[in-house]
Parts: sequence; C-alpha cells; structure tokens
Amino acid sequence: MLACLVNNTVKNYDWFEYHERRFLETKGIIVNSFVELEGVVLVTIAAACPDSAMHAISLVIWFDSPLSDQSHECVRWLDGQPPASVVFLCFGSGSYLEAAQVSEGP
Repeated sequence: MLACLVNNTVKNYDWFEYHERRFLETKGIIVNSFVELEGVVLVTIAAACPDSAMHAISLVIWFDSPLSDQSHECVRWLDGQPPASVVFLCFGSGSYLEAAQVSEGP
C-alpha cells in the first residue's frame, strides 16, 4: 500500500480518497493495458466495479484474432528496422523522463 494511504495525515490522502470514491461511480474505465498482460488485475478491477465497463486499449496486435496474421503498418515498419535500432517510449499517466532519456543516442 502507498505510504500516503497508510498515514491519513499526509496531504495527498484526501486526494486519493476522493478519487477512489469517484472511481467506483464511473460508467466506464479505460485502462492502458491488455488482458494478456494484466488479466488478473483487470478482472479484479472489473469485479470491484460491476457497474463500470472495463476497456483495456493498449495492444496493436490482437491475439487469437482473424487479423492476427495481417501485420499492422507500424508493425511492418518496426520489422523493417535494424536490430536494436528502435526505442519504445511509453508516456503513461505517471511517466517522467529526463531530457537525456528522450533525446537521440550518440
């Protein structure tokens, strides 16, 4: 558990408590993940929020799909690049990268 939730004297505690309540009131939840990666977590969240539709939206190649044998344009581009020449950056809701991490290499 986050330290700021254990000790309710921390100023962020109220923020987390407010958003926890609001989370349970939603009609839908969009999650930057996919079932094959975090299925147990997604099922747990969906069970805790039965009135909310759960939408995991973060996979380019859909497993067990009739389209899975057809490469998406970005996958074809990636497949055409030299090995170890592409860096994937994911700017999630909690990401923070230093300028040196984002700039091109040598």
